Amino acid sequence: DFIIPVSEPELRLFTNKNISYIGDGKLILASFQARKVGFDKLVTAEFLKSEGLPFPLTFDVNEINEIVKFPVILKSRTGSGSSNISIVRDKESLDFIKKRNPNFIVQEYLDDKNGEYTCGLFRCKKGDIKTIIIKRELMGSQTGYGEIINNPVIDLLLHEIAKKLNLNGSINVQLRITSKGPVVFEINPRFSSTIRFRHLLGFKDLEWSIEDELNFPIPNYINNTIGRKIYKGFNEYID
Repeated sequence: DFIIPVSEPELRLFTNKNISYIGDGKLILASFQARKVGFDKLVTAEFLKSEGLPFPLTFDVNEINEIVKFPVILKSRTGSGSSNISIVRDKESLDFIKKRNPNFIVQEYLDDKNGEYTCGLFRCKKGDIKTIIIKRELMGSQTGYGEIINNPVIDLLLHEIAKKLNLNGSINVQLRITSKGPVVFEINPRFSSTIRFRHLLGFKDLEWSIEDELNFPIPNYINNTIGRKIYKGFNEYID
């Protein structure tokens, strides 16, 4: 009855071709505008700016010749994960990477001394919004450690993003807290790698997405997990 894509290349294809079914199977996806905004990091920054929300200064790498302040972030405009992200501290490095990656963007470096946060954000058809905020540390490109926190300022920002996007479904918002307050640097319009953690903590956005498609009532969510910590690891065994 339903197909739940989680691979970003597939999700981009479905978005570009505006596909919502494969055969008789309905795709469980975040709403179209959320995907169009989130899958292009330059468009993400422009969306935040146009809606009066905190945003990192972001430019097409081909349209900027002078950097006022280093370091800056260079990353793929459309890529996912952290494998194509570089912290650039001087013009020589910028020019080197720029020549080899014409599809990159240059983004303001957001200091992480106050931490980095990954946030689950769900909004159903009726407009009810649910959030979970995780202060995290990365292990490779995924969350290796995190703590569930309560931050009313971040929560208010997440609600504003959901409304401005006219969101239906589940997305992941990544941000850092700067001197300007929380600043979003990525919106990932898909089920993220913390989905299992969230589910175990009662934030069951995958179940809610299916229930919403079936026009079932969405259960109440009470976040009683503040302070809980999450860890991700793996083992290899040889016998």
